[in-house]
Amino acid sequence: MRLFEIKMPELGNVGEVIVTEVLIQPNQHVALDQPMITVETDMATMQIPSPRSAVVHEIKTSAGAALVAGSLLVVLREATADDLVATELVSVKVPVIGDFRNLISLKVIELLVRVGDEVQRGQALVTLEADEFLVEVPSEYTGIVREMKVKLRDRVTPGAVILMIEETQDAA
Repeated sequence: MRLFEIKMPELGNVGEVIVTEVLIQPNQHVALDQPMITVETDMATMQIPSPRSAVVHEIKTSAGAALVAGSLLVVLREATADDLVATELVSVKVPVIGDFRNLISLKVIELLVRVGDEVQRGQALVTLEADEFLVEVPSEYTGIVREMKVKLRDRVTPGAVILMIEETQDAA
């Protein structure tokens, strides 16, 4: 098993950063460039992305931790055949909206989630605009956003895939 240590990068003259959010969990598959950790300095907030597609082996930090360049954040491991079978993604599509079945396209005017975000059933994911109205598209699933299929200002039609979610069980 090959392990990869992910460390806090050098941010120029910044001494210490504070971890504000850990966006991943152990044994979770992460994609290349998927945000894993959010850190904050006196001047900015930034996300530390995954440098490769892999599986989270161990998380070495937590929200509230103060870090310096070179601090160990996460240990990733190569995905095994067992990891690849473990997850199934579901697609979220633009719904047919009431009597507006003949809409040619709607414009994506707001992205309310990003890759790595946990979403709940009913949570708004994107805002779409047509000449007559605005509509927020809710999630039909509880899970983690794994892939965005649209970007700001894209034109979409009813039935088009907006994003992919790794479905998890609803809290009972």
